[in-house]
Amino acid sequence: MKIDPLSQRVFIGLGEKHLGKFLVSSLKEELESNQILVYVEDETKSRIKESGVAVVFFSKKYPNSEKCLDELVEIKKLMDAGKIDPLPVFYSLKDEPVKNLKGYFLNRLLKIENEVRKNIKTRDDKSILDTEAKIWGWRDALSSIASRPGLSYELRYITICVCVFLLCQH
Repeated sequence: MKIDPLSQRVFIGLGEKHLGKFLVSSLKEELESNQILVYVEDETKSRIKESGVAVVFFSKKYPNSEKCLDELVEIKKLMDAGKIDPLPVFYSLKDEPVKNLKGYFLNRLLKIENEVRKNIKTRDDKSILDTEAKIWGWRDALSSIASRPGLSYELRYITICVCVFLLCQH
């Protein structure tokens, strides 16, 4: 059976930089030992398009990053086109506040939304509309990807490796 090269590439999206030092480095090492090419979010956004799987680590700080939210929108577009399989991982939080945009997760998202709105040109209707479309894109991508079958970090990274590996094999 011939395996599509994209299915052997995994993009890892983080909400917190400290995750990269511990969890992601271990995950990346494990996947690469199974001949799976891994891209971490610090690499360019184009790497998402080169991946067949996206592991998205949702954390309490995830909505603080406009870059993470923009990457998530890109992942959702590719998911909708059938080009990538996202795997949400809920790191030190339950999935419900992310799926339903509630509580502390929503509060952090509202904070960045307000910051983005402050930077628009108030007399430019196109800028206002583009900004609101961007914000609604974030919300749609968050609830859509978080609603997919995912994992809690408490299951440990090896479980994540196995799930990613299995996704890469289909």
